[in-house]
Amino acid sequence: SMRPLSLTTVPLDLLSVDGEKCGAATGFFHSSDANSMFLVTNWHVVTGRDPRNPTVTAHHYRVPVSLRLKLHARTERSGAVNLNKTLELKIPINDERGESPQWIEHPKYHHTVDVVVIKIPKHILSTAHLKTVDECDLDTTYREMAMDSIFVLGYPAGLHGGNQVLPIYKSGNIASEPAVDQQGLPRFLIDCRTYKGMSGSPVVCSHSGIHSPSGVLDVDTVIGTVLKFVGVYSGRLYGIDGDENSEPFTSEIGQVWKSSVIDEIIVSNSAALAYSEL
Repeated sequence: SMRPLSLTTVPLDLLSVDGEKCGAATGFFHSSDANSMFLVTNWHVVTGRDPRNPTVTAHHYRVPVSLRLKLHARTERSGAVNLNKTLELKIPINDERGESPQWIEHPKYHHTVDVVVIKIPKHILSTAHLKTVDECDLDTTYREMAMDSIFVLGYPAGLHGGNQVLPIYKSGNIASEPAVDQQGLPRFLIDCRTYKGMSGSPVVCSHSGIHSPSGVLDVDTVIGTVLKFVGVYSGRLYGIDGDENSEPFTSEIGQVWKSSVIDEIIVSNSAALAYSEL
C-alpha cells in the first residue's frame, strides 16, 4: 500500500534550447474539474529569475524552454502502479528569448506570487500513472494554525523515494498564523529544513486529535489524523527583506503560498479563455 499523495509529485528538469539541463525542481498535479489537468510549480523555477529582482537571470542567461518530467508509466493492468517502469515527458514552456511563456500567473499579484500553473494535455493520462492532489481525498474543512505539523513533498538536492519518481517527505511545522497574509501576500511561513530542488513542492498539513468541522461532536467529527493540502513551497526566506547577506538565523524559515492562489490562477485563466472565445 502507498499514500496516494506519493503519486501527485513529479521531479522537473529545466532544459535550455540546446537541450542542456539548467536547473531542477519539483512540480505536482492539480485538477479543478474532470476536463482539465494542471502542473503546478514556482515562477522562479520556469523563469530562472528571482521574483524580488526579476531582471536578474540565473543559469548563465539561458532561458528554460522546456520541462522534462519523470513519471510512472501506466501498465496494462488497470489501477496497478508498476514502480519499476518510468517514462520521460517533455513539455514546452517558453521560447529561447523568454517571450512566449506557456504558463499562467496570478491575475492580481503576477510573479510576486511565486506560483505558476501549466495546462497539461489529458492524453498523458493514458501513458502515465499519476494522481492530482484533488483526487487524494484530503480534508478541506480543517483550519490550519501555527504549530501544526506539515510535510513538504519533493526532491531535495535530487534525492527521491527510491525509483526516481516518488518524493521525499520532509517534515516541519507551520511557523506563522496562516489566517494572516504574511507581509500582505497570500502566504505563510514554515519551519522546515528544506533544500534546493524542493521549489514547487506541495505542502500538506497533518493534524492529529479530534477535528469537528461544526465545533461539536457529530457525524463529521474525525478522530485521528487529518491531512489537508495547504499550499506551494517556494524557497527559504533570508533575514530582512530577503537579504542573503543578513544574519542567517532565518534560513530554516520557508515560504508557502496558500492553496487558494492555485484556484485563483485557474479561474482567472478559464475566464480569460471564455472571454477570448466570444
